[in-house]
Amino acid sequence: MVMVDGQPAEQGSISFIPDDGKSHTAGGKIENGKYTAPDVAVGTMKVEIRVPKVTGKKQLYDDKKAEFVPTYGETLPKKYNMETELRFDVKPGKNEKTWELSTK
Repeated sequence: MVMVDGQPAEQGSISFIPDDGKSHTAGGKIENGKYTAPDVAVGTMKVEIRVPKVTGKKQLYDDKKAEFVPTYGETLPKKYNMETELRFDVKPGKNEKTWELSTK
């Protein structure tokens, strides 16, 4: 599970990046707080979690008839993604982890 401020993250993504750079990166989608990340290599992984939110809207192209699409921004601090402090030691077999994160 991925919890943000005590609530399941509506949507987002999670990535597992090898700390030693010797294996592959893996990850998956977050939906209603739940995630599955198949094919994560065994070892210590840096974990990046992203939970976007709609911040506005913009036109697809510069034309008055063009449709508007939502724009997104990240809800989580960089310490959970771009400058992640999160680590997870992946063991052989099934691993489970609930991430309790804060927007502050």
